[in-house]
Amino acid sequence: MRFMLTNLPRLWPLWLPLLALMMTGAGDPKAAGLVVGSAMPSFNLKNVDGRVISSESFTGKKAVVVIFSCNHCPFVQAYESRMIALANDYQPQGVQFVLINPNDPKKQPQDSYDNRQKRAQEKGYPFPYLLDETQNIAKTYGAERTPEVYLFGPDRKLVYWGRIDDN
Repeated sequence: MRFMLTNLPRLWPLWLPLLALMMTGAGDPKAAGLVVGSAMPSFNLKNVDGRVISSESFTGKKAVVVIFSCNHCPFVQAYESRMIALANDYQPQGVQFVLINPNDPKKQPQDSYDNRQKRAQEKGYPFPYLLDETQNIAKTYGAERTPEVYLFGPDRKLVYWGRIDDN
């Protein structure tokens, strides 16, 4: 025991990164959510126009970009014009964009159905804006923040997960 205690300061570089990984849940597939190569999880969620949108409705698209988003987040608000511009540039090329709001409107009134409708109309969203009422879809994806992007290729396998851009 004496050896371990006296050498502990010298061993910091070895065990500190391991401790950090253990505390963040890294290495735990449940904590990580989707990984590159994962199949796109299916969903049926209500859009701001009242229709239920299914992930299967994007069949035939070259790619699908799923962005977890919301109304009240300052980061979403900062990236919103870029999300719209990207959708306007790439949707004509067969890339489907879809926003999913994982927030509970009872806890975040800014994300209520009426407020989401209003925001989509005011900003001229060129993509569906869906509500993940149970947060089950966000949990399946592993989404932990907004905006968070998941890009699926033509085979609906995840090819990218992360930020909208490098800004």
